Amino acid sequence: PAMPPSLFHLRKIAQIMTDQNLISLLETKPEEGVKMLLCLYGKAIKTICSNILRGASEEDIEEAMADAVAAIWQSVRRFQSGRGCSFKSYCYGITRKKALNKRKQLLMNMEIVPLEENMLSDSDDLLDEYEKKEQKEILHAVIKELGEPLKMVFILRYFFFYSVREIAEEISVPEKKVENTFHRG
Repeated sequence: PAMPPSLFHLRKIAQIMTDQNLISLLETKPEEGVKMLLCLYGKAIKTICSNILRGASEEDIEEAMADAVAAIWQSVRRFQSGRGCSFKSYCYGITRKKALNKRKQLLMNMEIVPLEENMLSDSDDLLDEYEKKEQKEILHAVIKELGEPLKMVFILRYFFFYSVREIAEEISVPEKKVENTFHRG
């Protein structure tokens, strides 16, 4: 029997893995595809879940991560690369959604304390919902217009809840430059 690939070999393969190759691997060989997904994006998936579920138990964070990976695998056929979104962003979006769902579940069970009291207030008013939708569209338009590195820093900080240190590591710049970018932005 062939020896399973080592983490070193997986990382080497991951460096040349394209979105389409990963998608194909997830569809045809799910076990290998999930391993590669975790090799490529596992650290970021854990960071997103940990940051959104700050204060939750390690088991809850791991459960959110597992839910995210399962959802990515189950929905891989629905991913459409021509829509201007990378598979990486697609994976991070699913992860964020699963972590927020877990957070909501934990809040309902009062297993963690919300950081902001206004997170619990949901409005049933149709006008408020329309206003939220309008603000979301404006926000997306503004983000689309931002130049780099501000765009990446903003997205990592406010959508994926990365710390300044994590952002600096992700985009390979000093922490001070990330902080300055925030202030200028």
